[in-house]
Amino acid sequence: MNKIAASIGLAAIVISTQALAKDLPAGRLRRATDSGKELGIGVGARWTKACKSVGAPQVVLDAAPEHGFVCLRHGLVKPSNVLFGGAQHCIPLEIEGVEVVYRSRPGFDGTDTLGYTLKFPRGTKPYHVDIRVKPAADTARRDNDPTFKRQPTGEIPSCAALVS
Repeated sequence: MNKIAASIGLAAIVISTQALAKDLPAGRLRRATDSGKELGIGVGARWTKACKSVGAPQVVLDAAPEHGFVCLRHGLVKPSNVLFGGAQHCIPLEIEGVEVVYRSRPGFDGTDTLGYTLKFPRGTKPYHVDIRVKPAADTARRDNDPTFKRQPTGEIPSCAALVS
């Protein structure tokens, strides 16, 4: 009888935990950058009520940009709001997390769009991003490269380390 009670208790915990998970409505972001330059689009982080990092959320590319690439940079980030939980007092602090970074193809001039989702244990938050890419003064238009392959959706690669 104790084994059955333990199994029922465990199932109740699992159901209860699943009931906490929710999907938040999609956010819409607008950004602007120069052609070929890195642009930080948004950040994601997870932390405790004591403002201690517990890692970054999973970030998934839902809609790849047509004229550029997206990567993730891990490090200290400064979140601007709390999506799940109640640790608002941690907002002004830098916390270990991830930054979503966009870079257009060299020479692209126009509007690009992409979609990504932050996945947390308690739910998800999708974003749709419109990016106005301005021509760089020192870059000739080269956006017609026939060998260009659009980035696949799904897992987003880490950004290459900057080397000086």
